[in-house]
Amino acid sequence: MKVRTKFTTWIALNSFLAALLFSLAVYHEIIEEPEKLIKRELLDISNAVLTATEIKEGGFYFAASLTDYPLERYYIRLSKESGGIIYASPLTQSVDIPLLQDDGFGSVERKIDLQDIWLDPLESDDFDEIKGDTVKFKVLQLTSKKGSEAISLIIAKPLALYTAELDELLHEMLIIIIVTTMGIVAISYFLAGKLLEPIGTINRKIKSIRENSLDERIPLGKSKDELYTLSLSLNAMFDRLQHSFTKQKEFISSAAHEMKIPLAIVMLSQEEILSRNLSEDMYRELSRQMVNLHRLNKLVKDLLDISQLEHKEFIERNAVNLPVIIEKVLEDFDLLLLAGKIQCTTNIERINVLGDKDKLVRVFINLIDNAIKYNIKSSGHITISAAKENEQAKIIIENSGKEIPAEDLPYIFEQFYRVEKSRAVEYGGTGLGLTIVKRIIELHGGTISVESKSGITTITFYLPIA
Repeated sequence: MKVRTKFTTWIALNSFLAALLFSLAVYHEIIEEPEKLIKRELLDISNAVLTATEIKEGGFYFAASLTDYPLERYYIRLSKESGGIIYASPLTQSVDIPLLQDDGFGSVERKIDLQDIWLDPLESDDFDEIKGDTVKFKVLQLTSKKGSEAISLIIAKPLALYTAELDELLHEMLIIIIVTTMGIVAISYFLAGKLLEPIGTINRKIKSIRENSLDERIPLGKSKDELYTLSLSLNAMFDRLQHSFTKQKEFISSAAHEMKIPLAIVMLSQEEILSRNLSEDMYRELSRQMVNLHRLNKLVKDLLDISQLEHKEFIERNAVNLPVIIEKVLEDFDLLLLAGKIQCTTNIERINVLGDKDKLVRVFINLIDNAIKYNIKSSGHITISAAKENEQAKIIIENSGKEIPAEDLPYIFEQFYRVEKSRAVEYGGTGLGLTIVKRIIELHGGTISVESKSGITTITFYLPIA
């Protein structure tokens, strides 16, 4: 999971929980206050009813006119404990509410026709919110003594509209929580992107830095925060790497230069000795040493070429006739192609590329030399094609032969890398040919890639058109 997603998820979950807890607290307060008012209302009515109940002529008498409350809106049942109803409101005809286990407040739900309960006309617009025929009643039960006899009072208030409004409020609060959470997710995702944007910039810059572009550095932000410190640390690391690479290249270049002259002297001496009359064993041994000296000489030359190419940032750019240089290189390989019985076909458009002629010749020499070396013996083929593509010259060199394993393809252009270590002995070479090719093509602003499957190895590279 990406950091941006983690950050967004964490913020969203915390925001959802905070909004939920806040909403529950508000909902509890919204419920609690009306509950207190309803209880106070029932207590007031109960006091009025009990005050209006008197004993006259040996019996109980209820003076409804003495109360200031519209008793018909409530369920009221006033009865003697010994039996007998003193007063019952009209609502007792539509619903029956049993005695509670103990005196005090309670709640019951009863099915009742909504037409039998009183609903405030001023709230008629909200009647549609009432669903079903089950109504919640808030109940108050009291037992009191009048004279020598105890009387029982049950007062209940129907809460049909109140319950419906609470349900609607709960539904709306849930919608608000969901919408708010979604908004917070969107804002958090956007802010996380903004916060992590510098890290993305640093990451892209690090990916773009290669061994031949170690002089590039990560730009430092204006705010001296943790990312600023990270950029400083990475730049310091690149400074150390650049210094190490520079010293390594300087060593290779110096070593190659120092070896060149002594090696040339040894080779001249060896050739002079070989020109004398020698025994067969001595001649064979010196010839074998001469082969190794030639290999060492080629390695020194390739090291010098690599060193020069790596230190170069620009090359000469002139119009170079692509078909001409390819044909010239193929002419030089005529004898090798005949000796190996390798068929070579070309399909090259008349294209002028922009570049250094000598270095481009080196590219084709190295690639065609490899195509011949690693081809099928006596029945191989090589195909060379070149065509314009998106204002570039696309060159493809294919050769038959043993496939290069897929795990080796990403490293094929690295210095001294060989697919098979035994090839160094069998075919000679230094393991630097493709490295030199890749560097020359990159200096020309082109790209190169390799593919190997079904017994065909394909090298594809691009060069700018003049």
